[in-house]
Amino acid sequence: MTSNGFRDYYKILQVHYDASPEVIRGAYKNLCKSYHPDSGRADNDHMALLNEAYTTLSNASSRKEYHKKWLAQHANASAYVHKKDDKIIVFSEPTVSAATEAMETFFHHLFIRDWETAYTLLTTEDKDLVGFEEFAEWREAIELCSRLQSYKITLLRTLSDLRLDRLTYRHGVEYQVSITELDSLTGETSTETVRKYAVYDGASWRIWLGSRNVKSATLRFRMLAEKNKNIDPMAVYHNALSRIDALTGLLSEEGFYEDAEKEASRSKRYKNPITLLAFRILCDNKERETACLCQLASVIKSNCRSTDLVGRIGNNHIVCLLTETRRYSGELAAKKFLKLVSQKQSESYKVSYALAAYDGFTDIKQAVMDICRST
Repeated sequence: MTSNGFRDYYKILQVHYDASPEVIRGAYKNLCKSYHPDSGRADNDHMALLNEAYTTLSNASSRKEYHKKWLAQHANASAYVHKKDDKIIVFSEPTVSAATEAMETFFHHLFIRDWETAYTLLTTEDKDLVGFEEFAEWREAIELCSRLQSYKITLLRTLSDLRLDRLTYRHGVEYQVSITELDSLTGETSTETVRKYAVYDGASWRIWLGSRNVKSATLRFRMLAEKNKNIDPMAVYHNALSRIDALTGLLSEEGFYEDAEKEASRSKRYKNPITLLAFRILCDNKERETACLCQLASVIKSNCRSTDLVGRIGNNHIVCLLTETRRYSGELAAKKFLKLVSQKQSESYKVSYALAAYDGFTDIKQAVMDICRST
């Protein structure tokens, strides 16, 4: 109930203001199960509110009259107005372009660290659950660990009767957002892809936050930032260098075995197959052997999946760990690599290879050494 005594029946029934009669009926039935005297958690007052709300909204004429009053109550609170370049933009049109502009504006203000404006774009439900101070502290804590560098928003699809947490929104738009962040400790950038939703909330497009327990998240980021203060950035830098082979740009032996052990453990735990491939350079011209090795490394690395591991083992072996791959598929992959090498070969050399399906019991380092000897 608002300060002037107005009851928001849509909020009581936990539905969007534009919800269909079917959605309203379903919401009412589900809520009745929770608050009915027979449920064990009876709440007569709330049950009376549910009945009052449903009686009004289930009747077309009474809902029409009520909706006029509801709009008058929410006209100022729901309409989102944003000032940009001295122009007033209102995301009140129920169009996809308006939803996309709202999403773009939200991320723009995250990028420039304008938490207040970004917060105004959240749904009413989000702001009921997360106060502005909590939101701002959460964003500041994230910034202690990583800084937003860029973002790319891609529209995926429009949705009707979109259910998010406790509410159903009549109109929604789903986006894929690629977010690039700068790690405050290592100085490296990384990109991750997330799904975000714009919903028509009240009389305008709003952004669904998707995060509810921001207090614990804020604490975790602060603890991580505090921990990072005690880490020597140069040690992190040198450790990263030791994982990369300077000649080929592949994983070094140390980096390969470190990641391979993790994949082997995951394989044992989830029974996922792993196939190992080892390639060896056979070059008559020893002076050109380095160039041949680099060319082979480039072809294999650029045609592997992002989940596969590729490293230089010894002087002239390149080993691939193909995740979730059975022996037959590994054979096909090896033939594909060899075909690509022959097509792109600018140096005179031959390539021999060996293949083995990892059994999950042998030490992964021993398995790699065995397959290298087989070439």
